[in-house]
Amino acid sequence: MILIGVDPHLSSHTAVAVDAAGHRVAQRRFVVNAGTFRQLMRWCEQWPERRFAVEGAGGLGRSLAQQLAAAGESVVDVPSTEVDPRGWTPGFTRRVTAYVT
Repeated sequence: MILIGVDPHLSSHTAVAVDAAGHRVAQRRFVVNAGTFRQLMRWCEQWPERRFAVEGAGGLGRSLAQQLAAAGESVVDVPSTEVDPRGWTPGFTRRVTAYVT
């Protein structure tokens, strides 16, 4: 199972794929436009067994979280207070993983 964490911003979304051991497998930044969701899903096809953790799914990440849910993806909200300002560190990965396990 791959956890795909998404940090949404107004102009871009950064997605990080993390394996079950908490190791970063891949990372990609997507410019926000009409094709962002399609591009994200195409990138994620390489991990058929996946879950999404979206920062601020009730706020800035809401649209993305709704699109993921509508597409049948497993998605959880990661409150902004849980996000490590240094990014996807091992400690942050453990906290995010707690939301989806």
